[in-house]
Amino acid sequence: MSDPLPTPCIGTCSTVFGDEVCRGCRRYLHEIQAWNSYDADLKARVWLRLESELQQVFSRHYRIVDARLLQTQPTPRALAHTSLAYRAVALLRRRPTHDPRHLGLLALRPGSPEHCLADLLDELYTLAQAHYERSYRRCKGATFGKTMMNSLP
Repeated sequence: MSDPLPTPCIGTCSTVFGDEVCRGCRRYLHEIQAWNSYDADLKARVWLRLESELQQVFSRHYRIVDARLLQTQPTPRALAHTSLAYRAVALLRRRPTHDPRHLGLLALRPGSPEHCLADLLDELYTLAQAHYERSYRRCKGATFGKTMMNSLP
């Protein structure tokens, strides 16, 4: 039996301040609230969405130029199932002032390491909010990962 998928939580939850999309892990409030009740398939779908969003944004901000160097960096065991890009962002968050070249990354945007990371995280959050708006907020009766559309009159 494989290990269960861990929570994407990074310990900086903004939903406690009223956000419906967490600025830390980018999960939706209802996903955070119900995470422990989700089966493996539903957890995997959340992780897949988080990875997909990251892949859409990451390549506009960074390029992995040395995958072997990036792979040798210590990352939490909870990220073992994630892509190199996902792990790279976790490493960048830990040390936002460090030169990304030390991780095998090339920043594609001008500015300080902190600004490059902040731009990526801002774009990720905006994308996550847009997905939430499209999938949940606009649907009447949206609850805990399932949308129930009202039938037309």
